[in-house]
Amino acid sequence: MVSPLAIGKACAKPTALPLPPVVCCLGGIVKRSLRSLAMADCPCAGPSPRPTGLAAATCLRDFAFALLFPSLRVDSCPCLLYNSRVRGARAAFEPKPRSTGTVYMKVLVAEKCGFCPGVRNAIHTAEKVLAQASGREQVYCLGPIIHNEDVVERLARTGLRTVKAVDEIDTGTVLIRSHGVAPSALERLTGRGLQIVDATCVLVKRVQQIAKQLEQEGYEVVIIGEENHPEVQGVMGCVNNVAVVADESDLHKLPSDGKLGIVCQTTQSPEHFGRMLGAMGQGGFRELKVINTLCKEAIKRQESAIALCQKVDIMFVLGGLHSANTRRLAELCKNHNSETFHLQNWQELDKNVLSGKKIAGVTAGASTPNWVIDEFVKHLEAFDEKDG
Repeated sequence: MVSPLAIGKACAKPTALPLPPVVCCLGGIVKRSLRSLAMADCPCAGPSPRPTGLAAATCLRDFAFALLFPSLRVDSCPCLLYNSRVRGARAAFEPKPRSTGTVYMKVLVAEKCGFCPGVRNAIHTAEKVLAQASGREQVYCLGPIIHNEDVVERLARTGLRTVKAVDEIDTGTVLIRSHGVAPSALERLTGRGLQIVDATCVLVKRVQQIAKQLEQEGYEVVIIGEENHPEVQGVMGCVNNVAVVADESDLHKLPSDGKLGIVCQTTQSPEHFGRMLGAMGQGGFRELKVINTLCKEAIKRQESAIALCQKVDIMFVLGGLHSANTRRLAELCKNHNSETFHLQNWQELDKNVLSGKKIAGVTAGASTPNWVIDEFVKHLEAFDEKDG
């Protein structure tokens, strides 16, 4: 394998090695990083948390090798995990579908898809905690850190153990998942003398704080959402008097003359939120106080997916089957394009559904990593119906 320093030398003499210009550039950065690295020089650079110094050199080295050797596994590279612009740089050097006259699938990717800031922060926090632990102590997560099996399995390989209950943890560090937990769970963890690292999404924390405030103001808290979802359960645990309504069929749970303080699960759609508020408005309740707690990132992904699915023959929504925001994307796309399929990754695809399709659309939930999207798009673009 060509070393980073050898690649770096190629920058000074472009004809020394037949390498793509981007690789030469990255090689030069890797070489300079042995002294000090200016992250602004890196095409991967973006607003996401990034390593520095020698750690950054390793990251950029892996990225350079990925361009030279596409089969190399680089899941652990923070740049690849956190910056979608890398996809364009890699795609420029990936093999193109063979030109035999056969029509291959045209693939369009939604403008907004993949990791949201809350998920990105949770993954970065988990990786940081695991790196600090270095195998010296056990790191637990109370429930899956995000609803994506590929990511959970990857973190498990680096030492993150996912458990269902506080009773399963005796010692070590506990990571609080992006969906948050009820205050009672935090109290039990603290009582056991465990170190707690909170990776709860800031928007979820906001819902919890609003629910507490509404109850203090004398309102009965109403959550529009899925009662069994961990985010909703965490909010429920913040108040004493609460009702959860998933749809109009649950409105009977509410007191007919109640004073209601209403919030919404962050990943619900604006349409569903509005429809439920309209139904409640006809219920004769004494007072309604509504706080909009919807996630803007989720809304952007929904709008982008709906716009795309109406332009394609077949639509794919990538993400965990237990992910609420991904399921919502699939439901919305299905309303506009009956040929919509919710999959976790390429391996789950039944190739028969591609028969006769010329243009495919791809979007992904907020907990779906870029490498899953990249892999799916690459295989889809190269799919030859004759080969199956």
